[in-house]
Amino acid sequence: MNNHLDKLRNVAGGLAAAYLVYMYIAHGVPALFSSPGMTGLIQQAGLPFAEILIRIVGVLDIAAAAAIVVYRKWWVSLYTGIWPLVPMTITAVVTGQIDWTYLQFPLLAAIMYVCLDWKAPIKSSH
Repeated sequence: MNNHLDKLRNVAGGLAAAYLVYMYIAHGVPALFSSPGMTGLIQQAGLPFAEILIRIVGVLDIAAAAAIVVYRKWWVSLYTGIWPLVPMTITAVVTGQIDWTYLQFPLLAAIMYVCLDWKAPIKSSH
């Protein structure tokens, strides 16, 4: 019975991690290349150096995706869960509307952290 529960935990954690990796790459690549859709919100917020700032965000997003794959540390889960609340807050301040879809990230990061064994190194299948 415990073996089936472990498998279920691994599948749930793996799916959460895979989706987070996908989302961070899908956001990080356009940000890295400073696409107009990415810089617009930062410019509306009145933050200086929108292009440089969004490129830094792109690098951080891609680094977060890589960290999910490579590292099994609690801070990776914490960062990937909390960071999306920053653009959610900026969007709320600029537009006056809250984009609730950002809340999927803390939830998925929590599932990933709880379900995967973050103390063990990644095991080789060899």
